[in-house]
Amino acid sequence: MASLRGGNVAKSGPDRFVHGTRPIHEHIDSDDERWRCNSPYCIDMHTDPPDKGGPPIIFEGLEPWRGRQ
Repeated sequence: MASLRGGNVAKSGPDRFVHGTRPIHEHIDSDDERWRCNSPYCIDMHTDPPDKGGPPIIFEGLEPWRGRQ
């Protein structure tokens, strides 16, 4: 999940999936723990983060369907 524009701001904790300056939203995982990300492609706010088996986070500008990862 490395960003080409820089790494995570927080390496652990609820902000570990926040990259860049996009607005942040909050998810709730299957253990009722909250975690944040700023992907514009999130639909389900009740999902596990990638490090707990959830789907990968897709960031604007790094969309895999555009050949960027």
